[in-house]
Amino acid sequence: MPSSHALQTASSEVVLPTRAAPWLARLLHSLPARIHLGFVLMALLPMAAMALITTNLAVQSLREEASRHLSHEVTNKAIALTHFLEQVESELRFLSVSAGRAAFGGEEQLAQLQKDYLAFAENYPFIDQLRVLAENGSERLRIERRDGVVRGLPAERLQNKSDRYYLHEAMRLRPGEIYMSPVDLNEEHGEVELPERPVVRLATPLAGEGEEKAGLLVVNLSAHFFLDSIQRLSSGTGGTAYLLQSNGLYLKRDGRPENIQSFDIRPLDELGSQLPDGLLSEIRAGAQGTRQLDKTIVAFAPVSRQGDFLPHSMRWQIMVELPKRQLIASLLNVPLLYSALAITVLFALLAGYMVTRRIFTPLAELGRQTERIAGGELSSRTDVQGEDEISILAQRFNYMAERVEQLYWNVEDRRQRLDRQVRERTAELEQERHYLSLIISQVADGILVLDANDRIELANPAAQALLATVTQDIEGVPLSELWRSWSPDTLINIEDGCHLDWVLEGRVLAVHIGPRSPAGVTDGRVLVCRDVTLEREMQVQRRELDRHIFHTEKMNALGELTVGIAHEVGNPLAGMKVVIQAVLSRDDIPERVARQLARVEREVDRLTSFVRSFRGFSAPHELNIRPCSLDEMVDDVLLWTRKEASAQGITIGYRRCAPDAPDLLADPNMLKQVLLNLVINAIQAMSSGGGRITISRCMRSITGPDMQVRGVICVEDSGIGIPPDVQRRIFEPFYTTRPQGSGLGLAIVRKIAEQHGVEIRVHSPPEGGARFELLWPLDKSATEEPIIACIKEPHS
Repeated sequence: MPSSHALQTASSEVVLPTRAAPWLARLLHSLPARIHLGFVLMALLPMAAMALITTNLAVQSLREEASRHLSHEVTNKAIALTHFLEQVESELRFLSVSAGRAAFGGEEQLAQLQKDYLAFAENYPFIDQLRVLAENGSERLRIERRDGVVRGLPAERLQNKSDRYYLHEAMRLRPGEIYMSPVDLNEEHGEVELPERPVVRLATPLAGEGEEKAGLLVVNLSAHFFLDSIQRLSSGTGGTAYLLQSNGLYLKRDGRPENIQSFDIRPLDELGSQLPDGLLSEIRAGAQGTRQLDKTIVAFAPVSRQGDFLPHSMRWQIMVELPKRQLIASLLNVPLLYSALAITVLFALLAGYMVTRRIFTPLAELGRQTERIAGGELSSRTDVQGEDEISILAQRFNYMAERVEQLYWNVEDRRQRLDRQVRERTAELEQERHYLSLIISQVADGILVLDANDRIELANPAAQALLATVTQDIEGVPLSELWRSWSPDTLINIEDGCHLDWVLEGRVLAVHIGPRSPAGVTDGRVLVCRDVTLEREMQVQRRELDRHIFHTEKMNALGELTVGIAHEVGNPLAGMKVVIQAVLSRDDIPERVARQLARVEREVDRLTSFVRSFRGFSAPHELNIRPCSLDEMVDDVLLWTRKEASAQGITIGYRRCAPDAPDLLADPNMLKQVLLNLVINAIQAMSSGGGRITISRCMRSITGPDMQVRGVICVEDSGIGIPPDVQRRIFEPFYTTRPQGSGLGLAIVRKIAEQHGVEIRVHSPPEGGARFELLWPLDKSATEEPIIACIKEPHS
């Protein structure tokens, strides 16, 4: 017999569906259940197909019959309502013959007329009110029905109806002509009566002396009478009754018991959106018939009267809408169909049970023996007698069990030999691992071994020392928690290794990254790191020193150049100023010429100051800082640059700030020189194709390192822009991209900006254009409001 360990292994490896699956899944996967289901389907499917075909034919026939029957019923109901209205009109004409003189005669005649009308209203339950109105609208007599009781109202309760529409419309007719109003709600004393009472008013004028009209006889018919009459057509089917009027309104009542006394009055346009296109127009035109819609059957017919040709007639159409499902369900014998199907299924279940019991009893025995073998009883055998296919299957099962038992013992013997070999090889690997760990622990460089998820599996003491500022226990920690910028997706191929710098807690670690397995296997990485912080700092210091030496050499050369320029330009400027002052001292020169010469003198002074500032590259220049108006500076810049810009098709505009914008703290000549250099630089950058230059000033709440509020001065052009590699060098002396350029304009701008403590920002988007922003200090006495809006329209 197998050992307990072998039996436990065998039983854990064999999982039978009958034990692992739920009850429902086990039932559906068993062969007896499927045979039962086959018998049921063989009996049920033909019956279901036959029932479906028969039902469809019956439903189609019932729909056609129900449609014809409903059309006949609706047409008869329309004819009945027509006859009813004609009878009421006839009665109304009869009552009006004797009402003319009696209603406006003495009290005895009026009392006798009221008695006759009471008897008349008692015989017609559909009459809600019967009234006689004078020509001015005053009620002379009124009979009404309330809670099933007919009574006449005393004279003090009679009302005046002169404001009602039906009085004026009916009084236009001749005696004997009948006016019929649309269905609306009854009003008492000018307000709708509650609970609401829908009524239809029939009226005819009363004849007086000669052809004069003595008054009006009005009969209020309850609209519930008409709706009840139409609703009875859909009794028991949950249908809806409609009464359509020629005034564009319709009444609606559905067939639910709780809504039997309710109704809705709605516009016909709303009903048109619920019916197919053209059906509402066909109904209103007087058509009759039925129409089968998706879920309902609609039947309709007009209520025709002899007076329909008169303009005062109210034309009606009745319509009934019945749901198809409830209509067919009430006619189809569904219980009988279900009973036949249930008997057929029961018979199929019984037959399937008898067959499966005969076949699957031996198979159940085979299943039990299979479970024993799966549980470890390899010597278990089955005993099924007979000569059929199932007995042959049992013999083969026994042969299979013998072979399985033999194979099991062979496998068990081989497993024991493999266990001995694995233990020997494990001991050798453990010795090699101990030797490798000893070597790694003595290496001076930090070594990190990562798994496939970039978690640290191994870290030698050197790596622990390098990362001690982060955490002491780093094994099992993802590398991304230590190295925030670690992005293994960028390491597409590290078969040959790669080198990266790791900045950690102010130190720089040089990291070599390589695979931990042969090529093609991505189960982790090996990182070898070394602290190179001092090396990197020395490299940075050396590059900075080289740059400083180079800059110093250029500044020295510039200083020598400025000395020569100052000497060559200074004397002519002094002579020009003397001549201008001499001309200005004369009294006979025009005022306009004097103003222009004064401006030229200021420019000579500015140029002289510029020469001195040019010398500032080699020697400091003393500044005369005071509050300056940017508007004055820009006016001078525009004067000296507009002619050159116009010659190249360039427009220069100034976007002015608010009038109360604070002044800038600057040396006026220096500030003017900065703006002039930036504008000239922009003109030269756009010399090939024209464009626009805009000088603007936007007041923002910008506070510099010295806690001083600064204003932003912008010089913006629409040129080709400045490439990123050029932006880094545009302020270097003698650096230029133009063949005839000197490379000093922007260098002077930066020098003046540094002397004023001004920050310069350069923006040049890829689509073109360049913008220079100068963050210039403001006069503290005028900066109580840190934000000042600028005028959007530029002044050219």
